[in-house]
Amino acid sequence: MTNKDKNNLINKKYCIAGFYHFSEILNLEGLQISIKEITYKLRLLGTILIANEGINGTISGDKNSIDIFFKSLTKFSMFNNIEKKILVLKIKFENMFNLKIGTN
Repeated sequence: MTNKDKNNLINKKYCIAGFYHFSEILNLEGLQISIKEITYKLRLLGTILIANEGINGTISGDKNSIDIFFKSLTKFSMFNNIEKKILVLKIKFENMFNLKIGTN
């Protein structure tokens, strides 16, 4: 990894977000397509489960993309009060090496 790549990673805040909401969902396929488009566009990774009784998921990506994802969900009225927890990660690079002590 080049220093430029490292600097790009260090300058971004990365997140893991867990969320759920119980709500009746009538159009599962339409919602699945919409959420898939949003996550691809934002380059998010993770798992999102959608069922007739609600949504549950864990996603990861940069902080800005996670924020946009949750704002995008509010266009679906059933997700206005979605429960979420967001963990912000700091990327830190260290020089690591193995040190063997002994007489062998």
